[in-house]
Amino acid sequence: MKNAKWSKPLLNSPLVNVRKQQRDSIYSETRLITLLLTEWYFQEEMKLNEAIRRKRTRELTQTLLGGEDGWGLLQARIEHDMDGILSRLKKDFPRMSTRDILIFSYTMAGLSNSLICHLTGLSCNNAVSVVKSRMRFQIKSSRSPYKFEYLAMLTPKRLPILQRIAIFA
Repeated sequence: MKNAKWSKPLLNSPLVNVRKQQRDSIYSETRLITLLLTEWYFQEEMKLNEAIRRKRTRELTQTLLGGEDGWGLLQARIEHDMDGILSRLKKDFPRMSTRDILIFSYTMAGLSNSLICHLTGLSCNNAVSVVKSRMRFQIKSSRSPYKFEYLAMLTPKRLPILQRIAIFA
């Protein structure tokens, strides 16, 4: 029997196209954690000193999660997947600071208040709660046509910690 060659119709079949979309989705979902783990293993292997590790970790955090130097991959993904929600939020509420927009995006992604506190340089977890509460009040009292969308994103349903850990096991 002759070796079957891949033909163009087979490579563009509906099933193959679905699989490509699924692969792209999996890649998109795992690339941030993969980048972080790669950096972690690299630092361990190279036995980098503490100062270099901290610098590299800050740079990677900025790239992945954004920060004082601008948006990261997280915000770019949110912006792309959700029809420019962060830009709309900033346009609807011009007095919201860059930090507020970051907190909004971190909340959407399900980050804990303690991690948000660390990433934004706020004094404590309670300060994060206060910022979120003020944002909710500002959004509720607005006339923005997107206010219900914004409010829904400020209160995401987070998985219990054991379920979040189990996802990566």
